[in-house]
Amino acid sequence: MDDVSRRVPRVDPWSVVIVVLTASIGSVLRSRLPPTVAIHFSAAGTPGNYVPRAVAVFGMPLVMVLTLAVLRGAARIDPPEDPRAFDVVVRSTMLLLAVVQGFTLGWSLGYRIPFAVVPAVVVLWSVLVVGYSLRAEGSR
Repeated sequence: MDDVSRRVPRVDPWSVVIVVLTASIGSVLRSRLPPTVAIHFSAAGTPGNYVPRAVAVFGMPLVMVLTLAVLRGAARIDPPEDPRAFDVVVRSTMLLLAVVQGFTLGWSLGYRIPFAVVPAVVVLWSVLVVGYSLRAEGSR
């Protein structure tokens, strides 16, 4: 086993669980969703782009799987200094995408979350993850 294989696990079970839960929750809610689901919103929170219900439910889990593949591939090409920090970044990215999916499906089910919450969550996520990564990489 080479050094890279030890540093970047092939499958991150927590990320897989997050993707499976996201897909499962979407599947359970699918019958309650309208035929078309808003997936893009203006800065004012007005929906601007709609997709069929199946795409809304399974599109984000697909994006999550592709994101996992890209991140893992990138880590194999350029291994991280701190594999634990890398795992935190990957898992938190999966959580962020799951939260975005939750906001999207929730909005379509009639839960009107103040739109300012969405960018606030993304900014907070960015600050926390980047801050953690910089701290973890700086401590080596």
